[in-house]
Amino acid sequence: MKTKYLIIHCTATPEGRDVTGKEIRAWHTSPPPAGRGWKQVGYSKLIRLDGTIETLASYKNPGIIESNEVTNGVAGINSVSRHIVYAGGVDAKMNPKDTRTSAQIESLKRFVLDFVKQVPDVSVAGHNQFDNKACPSFDAGKWLREIGVPSKNIYGAKPEPELSTIVEPEHSPEVDERDPEPENVPAAIADENPDNRALFENRSPLAFFIDLFKSLFKTI
Repeated sequence: MKTKYLIIHCTATPEGRDVTGKEIRAWHTSPPPAGRGWKQVGYSKLIRLDGTIETLASYKNPGIIESNEVTNGVAGINSVSRHIVYAGGVDAKMNPKDTRTSAQIESLKRFVLDFVKQVPDVSVAGHNQFDNKACPSFDAGKWLREIGVPSKNIYGAKPEPELSTIVEPEHSPEVDERDPEPENVPAAIADENPDNRALFENRSPLAFFIDLFKSLFKTI
C-alpha cells in the first residue's frame, strides 16, 4: 500500500528514562498480561534520548508499505502509515509533557524532513490527531510548521494561499506643468491674442465685461 501518513508517537515513559527497542518489543508482542500480544510492534523507528534512531521494524521503501512491514501504531490506518516514536512523553507523575531532548528534537526533525522529500504526498501527524490521547505530548502541527514542513504535508493544516498575480498600476498621464489659464479669462480669447491675458487678469466680473466691450469697440 502507498504510504499516506507518517505518525509521531511517544513511549509515555517518564522524562529522562531511556527506552530500548527490546523493551518495546516486549511490551507489544509478549503475551498478556506481560504484553499486548501483538504480532508486530507499534512503530518502525525509535528515537533514544541521545538522538540515536533505532529500527524496530525495517522496510524497503518509505513510500510503499508491504504487508509484512505493517506496524500497530493507530488502529484502522496502519496499512497506510509509518510510525516513529521518541522515548519519553510524560513527567515523573505520568502527566503528559514534551520531554524531547535537544538531540531527539534534531533527530526527529531530520527524519521527518527527509521522509517528506522521499514521500512527497505523505501527511505527517501526531497520534492524538487520530485517537483521544495526549501522545506525542506536543503540538505536532505547530512544530512541523516551525521546522519548515510544507502545509500540504501537515495533517489537518489549511493549504497555503496562492500568491495572487501582482498587477502593476498604470502610469498616470503626464501632468501639464504650464500655468493654468487666469481666472475669469476665456481660454479662447487668451489664446487668440496673448496680449489679452494682461487685459483680463485679476479683473472682477464687472470690470471684465467693461474691458471686454472696450476691446471689441477698438476692433470695429
